[in-house]
Amino acid sequence: MNIELYYAPHCPRCHRVRQRVARLCAERGLALMERNVLEHLAQAAALGIRATPSLVIDGRLAASGTLEESVLQRLLTPKESPP
Repeated sequence: MNIELYYAPHCPRCHRVRQRVARLCAERGLALMERNVLEHLAQAAALGIRATPSLVIDGRLAASGTLEESVLQRLLTPKESPP
């Protein structure tokens, strides 16, 4: 899984979500790329990001805004490949 979190530096909600996402990624052995939306405006716009924080998984916008722990856990749990 390729995990990207777009955040705004002065967004209090972003700070909380960044901590949760970093912890969940570390627990699952997933790499996390954090991107300041103000420094990556074109990329954020191309992904359809209109709010922060925004979670992008494998190049697709997965969720934005208030990201609850249960939602993050579900999104950051790798799906098993069929045998």
